[in-house]
Amino acid sequence: MDENTSFSPVFFSMLPFYASFIFIYAGTYFSHLLSGILLLTSYLYLKKDKFLIAGALAGLSFLCEYNLAIIFMVWGIQIIFLSKRRFSKVLLWILSYFGIVATFITKATASF
Repeated sequence: MDENTSFSPVFFSMLPFYASFIFIYAGTYFSHLLSGILLLTSYLYLKKDKFLIAGALAGLSFLCEYNLAIIFMVWGIQIIFLSKRRFSKVLLWILSYFGIVATFITKATASF
């Protein structure tokens, strides 16, 4: 890049960001992005067999968007059928998922 231009290199590096959908949603709050990130992170921890963290992230993702309850029911059934003799780890996922959801719902309804 020529040093005599009046445009900053930062401007050119930000052009792909301005043309993406992320920039459109950055000005307003939609829970799709946050719930998607939490859902993906939960799935990655689930693949690493870290069920406690995966369940907590799944619960946080559910709290962002209630439509994701269907995904977690399917995940729960898959975990139960695919994990042979590891019911304690499945129980960790279920308890951390419902623990996050129950804690938030009781705190949110107790404040009214």
